[in-house]
Amino acid sequence: MNVSGATNGVEKKKKRRKKTLAPKISNSKVGYLKKKGFFGTWKEHYFSVEAGSLMEFKDNKSKKAEKAYSLKDYTVQSAENLTGVPLSLALMNANDNKTIFFSAATPQEFREWMRALKSQCRLSNFEQTLENTLRAINDAAILTDDTGTILSINGPATELYGWTKEELVGQDVKIIMTKDVSKKEEERRRRRKKKKKKKKEEEEEEEEEEEDEDRDG
Repeated sequence: MNVSGATNGVEKKKKRRKKTLAPKISNSKVGYLKKKGFFGTWKEHYFSVEAGSLMEFKDNKSKKAEKAYSLKDYTVQSAENLTGVPLSLALMNANDNKTIFFSAATPQEFREWMRALKSQCRLSNFEQTLENTLRAINDAAILTDDTGTILSINGPATELYGWTKEELVGQDVKIIMTKDVSKKEEERRRRRKKKKKKKKEEEEEEEEEEEDEDRDG
């Protein structure tokens, strides 16, 4: 993700393009998990984790979520030592000491849920920090991902361009750039793409090591 000043080489656009959807956060996951209830019973539900939230459904045919958990301020860890249940994991909120326990059906499912939840928790907390940073900047500033998609924008930037935050989020940042700056942005994207590929390989190796530690712990 990138936070950039918005006052150099940009121009206000009067003609508005068709709005595109913002990209989903990577490492999403859907499937069944058992959740520990108030009385210590484990009940199976269908879950979906994406875009910084964990959604709970009655089953895989349900269209409306029964519950939704924002993963902001949450962390996840293996919980077999806490529950005595193999392949269990704990979703913990440090602010209110709330802990939710889940268990997976197979070691593969356990690894996939751990990877997805860890990724979503990290990204959710990181994005919140960046949002706070944007609000603290007095000059116009924009938050984008590595593809140039606008993820957020502060108040001074909306005043500069005449667009609302809702209108700009999900758009390509080139919509508010001049032609010359747009070409430079394309070059930066290509360089970032190479760096991102290398970083992703390193992160996957790190996640595999963390999963091994979780299983051993």
